[in-house]
Amino acid sequence: MKRSWIVPAAIVLAIVVAIVALVARRGGPGTAQPASGTGTQTIATRVYSDDSLGIRLRIPESPGWTLERDLGVRPDGRVVTANHASGLATARVFVLPTTPATNIDAILEARKKEIAVAFGVDDLDKAVAGTVRDERKDINGHTFRQWQAVTQPVVAPGEKSSRLVFLWLGTVTPGHSLECLGIVRYHDLPTPEEQQTTDALLRDASYVMQSFEVR
Repeated sequence: MKRSWIVPAAIVLAIVVAIVALVARRGGPGTAQPASGTGTQTIATRVYSDDSLGIRLRIPESPGWTLERDLGVRPDGRVVTANHASGLATARVFVLPTTPATNIDAILEARKKEIAVAFGVDDLDKAVAGTVRDERKDINGHTFRQWQAVTQPVVAPGEKSSRLVFLWLGTVTPGHSLECLGIVRYHDLPTPEEQQTTDALLRDASYVMQSFEVR
């Protein structure tokens, strides 16, 4: 039997924010630099690139998406965030130092444990309805692991139940682990209009994840 997670309405509305805060490895506050300019976005405001780390991230041309670049070194390793104005979708890139014993499986398990805290469980599998994808791919000489999952319904009195989709992509290079974590929230029983919004956000989030490049 599938379990519904019953929480106060305020927590349902803020759960994506809570999870993002937790997966930031409890780092201290940092300074973020939003993409500059208004109106039509340019390539410069839609693309994040760091030659020293060899990484690149791009947001779609769809309305509502912005990039926030973190300035300086953060304890949590976060370097850039892609946010949608609806508050229903986000993606963050984390870069952290590693040891020779670090592997991509351990990186993913550590990330999942941190996400589990937002659900009040010690194992994220207890809050996940199903794994959509879990695979490895070799790209540009790096071995990536891709993990995607959907949570059990999150229920609030008087509110529609909702679910979260986790999109995670990571790899390990000499000296660093590099992760991109995307989160999309959607109503469990959406109206046709809500379903259109969800479909669009999932397409956009997939675009962001696919744009995550490690050279």
